[in-house]
Amino acid sequence: MLRIYSDSVQENSVWSDRVSQFSRLNEFAAAVNAPGNDAFDSDDVEIEKRRLAIAYEEFQQASAAVRDDLRSGDPSETAPLFRDLRLTEKQVTRIHLEAIRVFADLENKNQEAAGARMAEMDRCFSRAIGMIGTLCEDVRGIQAARFNLETARARRLGSFEFAIVGAVCLILCVATWYGYKMAGYMRQGEKRNRNNEQRLKSIVDTALDPIITITGEGRIESFNPAAERVFGYSVREMLGENIKMLMPSPYQEEHDGYLSRYLATGESTVIGRRREVVAQKKDGTTFPMSLSVSKIIIGNRDKGSPLLFTGFIRDLTEQKAMEAELIAREAAEASNQAKTEFLANMSHEIRTPMTAILGFSEVVLGNVSDPQNIEGLKTIQRNGEYLLKIINDILDISKIESGKLEVEQIECSPCQVLSDVASLMRVRASATGLPLEVEYEGPMPQHIRSDPTRLRQILFNLIGNAIKFTEVGKVQVVARLLDAGSDEPKMQFDIVDTGIGMTDQQIGKLFQPFVQADTSTTREFGGTGLGLTISKRLAEMLGGNIQVHSTPGEGSIFSVTVSTGSLEGVTLVDNMTDAEASTERVAKPTIADIRLACRILLAEDGPDNQRLISFILKKAGAEVTVAENGQIALDLALVARNEGIPFDVILMDMQMPILDGYEATRKLREAGYVGSIIALTAHAMNSDRNKCLDAGCDDYMTKPIDRKKLISLAERYALPRTPGDAVHVEI
Repeated sequence: MLRIYSDSVQENSVWSDRVSQFSRLNEFAAAVNAPGNDAFDSDDVEIEKRRLAIAYEEFQQASAAVRDDLRSGDPSETAPLFRDLRLTEKQVTRIHLEAIRVFADLENKNQEAAGARMAEMDRCFSRAIGMIGTLCEDVRGIQAARFNLETARARRLGSFEFAIVGAVCLILCVATWYGYKMAGYMRQGEKRNRNNEQRLKSIVDTALDPIITITGEGRIESFNPAAERVFGYSVREMLGENIKMLMPSPYQEEHDGYLSRYLATGESTVIGRRREVVAQKKDGTTFPMSLSVSKIIIGNRDKGSPLLFTGFIRDLTEQKAMEAELIAREAAEASNQAKTEFLANMSHEIRTPMTAILGFSEVVLGNVSDPQNIEGLKTIQRNGEYLLKIINDILDISKIESGKLEVEQIECSPCQVLSDVASLMRVRASATGLPLEVEYEGPMPQHIRSDPTRLRQILFNLIGNAIKFTEVGKVQVVARLLDAGSDEPKMQFDIVDTGIGMTDQQIGKLFQPFVQADTSTTREFGGTGLGLTISKRLAEMLGGNIQVHSTPGEGSIFSVTVSTGSLEGVTLVDNMTDAEASTERVAKPTIADIRLACRILLAEDGPDNQRLISFILKKAGAEVTVAENGQIALDLALVARNEGIPFDVILMDMQMPILDGYEATRKLREAGYVGSIIALTAHAMNSDRNKCLDAGCDDYMTKPIDRKKLISLAERYALPRTPGDAVHVEI
């Protein structure tokens, strides 16, 4: 009787375990089916591939365990179970193959084919679930049959024994039911654990930064895909290896000592902190990284639970490169600023004495008659103006390189600009016995949108060079309109000379700053080599370019193009001549015709410039009062205004002792002074002009003082004006 009870208990336990095993096959089959369906919404198909491989391997292991268990049973009972198990395995294998094809279709951007395969996967999954259900029902049927058999045997043994057997069977049934329910709860818990593990694994696998877990002995336990990408090792290469493989020398040799010291003393400079360290890739290269390490204790450490460390890593290569670039940019900007300030100061220091040199030479020139003295004074003027041109060129190239040079886009006549330049340059050409010819080829636009000042500067440089490097023959300028019917028409000016010409090698370095064709050219013809560099940069800023064609000993052709802007509605003039172009210029009164019947306050601290500017203004008829600094100028201007006899114009030097011109002007405007104030300064940068205007000046004039412009400006601002009047005087 006891043997019967014992056999019954053992058999029920075995078949209860089989029900649990067969039920778990559902979960493994679902895990195989999931990656293929999730691939549509995943950013990384490779992650889903790894999930599929793991899930299919787990299903095979579970299926093999069930198969091994069934082999220990009665073949007459387990044969149908073996058949259903094989069919289930076949369906799950089909799911696995279809999922692999889904991945291939998604990688080939074939969404439609992938969708069809997913539908087939779902059908296979439904069949597999049905077969697993059949297996479970078959197992329960076998278990029930055995229960009935044991009950019949107990009846044959007698009523007492029957009662005992019945009670035992009832207990076994209740135990089986309870075991089945507990197995269900356990399966749900295991499923939740697997889901949590899968979710955590997905987070780690999809992290953009490397995450590495090591044991207390420094052996690598996990190595996520980001770590593979950054370090160049695969996860198979790194699992079980010492973490010091990722460290360069000398950190590699010192790592084990750091770890041992921490385990012994608990002292660490890394754990729980973020540090910048150097790491080493598989190819041996090193890179900077940010490292933070966390300690993990699973279970009770005192009972031998493992100690783990998780490292969170961020590659700082790009950040360090950006920081270095920023530092280099700031250093370059600081260097440019220092250069700009140096050039501005140099300009100021040279322009201030040049005002006296050029101004007094012009004054004296009008009062001498001896030819030798006249020639000497003209030599002083010529060399002074040449020195001034060098300073202007250096300032221009500095402004261009620092991006501070601005060009205008205003309406102007290209023919008038060329005619003006040719008229002035003919004087220089005639002095060397060269004819300067101007030809207009084809119809010319009456006006274009460009910067006439910068266009003149380009033409002055190119025509001046052509005259300088041509000893015999002629210099010719040919103007033409290109692509008149296109969206981007251009004006082209060809400067053709019969001079010394250049080789291709000389042309190659022609537009480099401070470079001429060769050193012998500098010795023979002079020059800084800045003019062409500036001209080319200006042409590019005006929407064009400069090209050169040259033959040594025969001459050169410099072709400059500039954008015209839209020509819609612009009249094109045929058969334009230089004489017709020159008639477009407006006749201007000469300085001798201008008389200044006004009172002018001159604020200037330099004695030489005081005498020169006062002489020029008084000779033109003005009454001049001199102030030696800004404070005196401020006091004189306010007193004169309050007495009802205000100055008509104040000429304000901006660099003076005690109170400079900027502050004096601001104080005048704050006191309600509305009279005209013209800034005089030896600083010639655009920013200096804006600084003067922002301080409250009406206009701006740079030193050396141009006599004609000075008298014209004084006349303009001395005239009575009402608010809103626009005044324009050409110099």
